[in-house]
Amino acid sequence: MDSKQLYNATHHLVSLITWEREWIYFGTGDEVNYETVNELVDSHLSSEEIIFINERLNSKGFTAQEIKIFIEPLLGVKNFQLWSKDLYKVIQCNKIGVLNLGQRDSKVNT
Repeated sequence: MDSKQLYNATHHLVSLITWEREWIYFGTGDEVNYETVNELVDSHLSSEEIIFINERLNSKGFTAQEIKIFIEPLLGVKNFQLWSKDLYKVIQCNKIGVLNLGQRDSKVNT
């Protein structure tokens, strides 16, 4: 899928996500805890390919290793989402230094 298709698909799927009750603080500025975010990417998304969703024109797929490097300067600065390759699980990162984990209740054909 191209950037616009990824953005549109996840924009639709986000309404099917069940979010965790508690937001997780990862910090802003010099206090960003990259280790926490990287561990959550590995454990929650458990995917070889991670889909980065930000805007219609810059959403795309990365390997699990590439995404950690790519999002480092964005953590605590931009709002974005990270999705598993099957678009079943998501991490929503907020520019105020918090993130939330979510997943669809069941795999839905899109």
